Amino acid sequence: MTGLLPPEPDIVTGQVFTALTHRPEDVSAVAGQLSRLYDEPAGLALPDPSYVRRFIDAISTQDSGHVPDCFGGARLWFIQPDGSVWDCPSDRRIAATPAARRRTIQGADARLLFADRPACTNCTLFSRDCVNMWPLVLDMPRLLNARAAR
Repeated sequence: MTGLLPPEPDIVTGQVFTALTHRPEDVSAVAGQLSRLYDEPAGLALPDPSYVRRFIDAISTQDSGHVPDCFGGARLWFIQPDGSVWDCPSDRRIAATPAARRRTIQGADARLLFADRPACTNCTLFSRDCVNMWPLVLDMPRLLNARAAR
């Protein structure tokens, strides 16, 4: 028996990626639907409208973008199943991280691992991987408070 789960498909180059990835030609339709959602939220608590601009920017190009005052590493960390710890989800940022600065939680003390939190910085490695972090970090307290107030 090879395991209980089927092998994972190659989602980066396979049919799943092609079917589910937004392309520049989708921008107009996606922007229209998001605009409609924000015009008529039907009681939904939505992220700040600036998120829509970032999302549209992210699906408009595969190029890196610029993020002033990025909060990666200052307010947010990502831990992968293998224990790797990253200050940012951007594949570009991960690739640019020198081996000597890579971290893992394996055998580490979290108090030491997260003690040197940098200030927010200007980042030129924005990618599609980053776009969902704004609602998670900046809007989640507001969204949770809005739900509690109902």
